[in-house]
Amino acid sequence: MAEQPRQVLGGAQRVARYTEQEQHEQAAATPTADAQAPAERPGGVDGLLTPATAPAEVQAPAAARTSVQVAPRTRPAPARWGWRGRLSRATGGLMKLTPGEEEQAHRQAISAIRLATWPRAVNIMVTNPKGGVGKTPTSLLLAGILGHVRGGYVVVWEAAESVGTLSRRGEGEPQRGMAELLAGAGSVTSAGTLGVYTAPQTSHADVIGSVAGRPVLSADDVLATRALLDTYYRVTVTDTGNNPQHDAYVAALRTADAVVIPCLVSIDSLNGVEEVLATIAAEEQRSGHALPAQAVVVLSHDGGPEDDHIATAIRARLEELHVTVVEVPFDPAIRLGGKLTLGDLSEASTRAWTAAAAAVVAALSAAPTDVDLVRELQAARRPSGDVPATATAGQS
Repeated sequence: MAEQPRQVLGGAQRVARYTEQEQHEQAAATPTADAQAPAERPGGVDGLLTPATAPAEVQAPAAARTSVQVAPRTRPAPARWGWRGRLSRATGGLMKLTPGEEEQAHRQAISAIRLATWPRAVNIMVTNPKGGVGKTPTSLLLAGILGHVRGGYVVVWEAAESVGTLSRRGEGEPQRGMAELLAGAGSVTSAGTLGVYTAPQTSHADVIGSVAGRPVLSADDVLATRALLDTYYRVTVTDTGNNPQHDAYVAALRTADAVVIPCLVSIDSLNGVEEVLATIAAEEQRSGHALPAQAVVVLSHDGGPEDDHIATAIRARLEELHVTVVEVPFDPAIRLGGKLTLGDLSEASTRAWTAAAAAVVAALSAAPTDVDLVRELQAARRPSGDVPATATAGQS
């Protein structure tokens, strides 16, 4: 049993802060290490997140095939970033330099995100009890990166006890959302019937927010929604509220496989990080067993003035807490407060948020996914003889 946040999350590995050395250079595509990049690829989010593909293999006729095995390509695709990439393009591909360390790390992050699998659906809880620290943008961007790289099967949904801004920050103008899903959960029998409650994003992730007023969410609502979404999605991202004492929040926490804590470079925001870790420790003490979720802190900047001494102290304190930390740069698209898409992000932001998503995938891979946390908690809350919570969604 852990006694303090350091011990609770001691197994998490700290990711070095993201440093962008060539923020103003136009990057092209980011191919995977085992695929040959084409001569040119578009920039932007597709160029940064979509791996280059090798030409389709031509199959010989069955009678002509032999048992000879060709060794897979082990040399990485040529560099596309920085001076290495420019030199490769300037020579028409005659000079194929290997990518630099940052580009290699980015490619590895994309591969880790794309190739990760789990024996059940996994959940990411985004939380910080302090308001204005970027929980909803963090939820949208993590879901967007995961959905874009993995090709879908990712949903971000609003588990705040009261109406939040998820639907407003996501793309589209959905007509249905959380309230309607809770009321109609019993009629959802396929991905198609579930889709009417979602707002599909250009990233291939789905968003389920609140399109109008709704009742305060209960713990049973959270569990019923999770059980339903876990049936049709491989990864769910939970955007939470500001009250760690609320039953809905506790239910989300106890069933999370990874906890992501957005943190600005401010003392108040850091206090929120410590409050989340203290809540985890208190819940473990109350329940008598360790929570499975590992924490990832996304340290961001809001564009306002920052004190260098405070920034240094915050980074040092986060290191003392033994949590994984990924730092992302300021991006005006996030601060504007309107609809947020991956294509709006700067090149530096896209790379940094990809690193953050890879850190979250690493945390998910360390989670004990042999246990269905949602059904386990539902069973613990349900008196003997009661029907499953998924059949009574929206009636609590």
